[in-house]
Amino acid sequence: MMGKRSNTLKDIVIHNSNGKNETNISEINLENINVEDNTHSLHLKNNKDLDLYASEGTKDVLNLVMPIQAAAQAIGLDPEDLRIWLSFYPMVSTPVQLSLLRLMVHYRIDPFLGEVTFSQYDNASWGAMITISGWASISNRCSAYSGVSFSQAPEENAEGVPLWMECAIYRADRTVPIKVREYFSEVKQSNDLWGKMPKRMLRHRVFQQCAKLAFSN
Repeated sequence: MMGKRSNTLKDIVIHNSNGKNETNISEINLENINVEDNTHSLHLKNNKDLDLYASEGTKDVLNLVMPIQAAAQAIGLDPEDLRIWLSFYPMVSTPVQLSLLRLMVHYRIDPFLGEVTFSQYDNASWGAMITISGWASISNRCSAYSGVSFSQAPEENAEGVPLWMECAIYRADRTVPIKVREYFSEVKQSNDLWGKMPKRMLRHRVFQQCAKLAFSN
């Protein structure tokens, strides 16, 4: 059942590694977490006594207990369901998993609805990515959002794909629309979706980039 979404984590109990002591934490804001890639450590800026470490090459889910609970609470998920979802990505490093959890809290987006996920890049590294569904959700929840329009180049390439597409997002609190143009030759990818639906994927890409400019904070 979906609950009320919140930015903060209240009264979460952290079990220390010795299994004996417990620490009660109140009003920890996940957005104040800083991830340092070189140490794979998670620092809570508003509580200097708490450091959760993830060893290199290990996927000890206990190191993610508090961030998982915070992200789950933020969007009304069962923490165990979220932990199981993350377990399907053992190849993703702890800092990248933390990045996804932070996106969940900051934007109130749900991986089970396909709004945020992990994406593998051409160099085989992984990153957390807000999907087209995620940016659509973020856009429609903004009270200032007034609509979107698309335009495309009159010229097409040999496959019949417009050379570029442009997205314009309108906000009631802005004097001019936010516009982004993306060129097919620069953003196309070598996978099945881009091969089967190049126009749709180009439209998705330009909307994602435009929404990122219009609604990031």
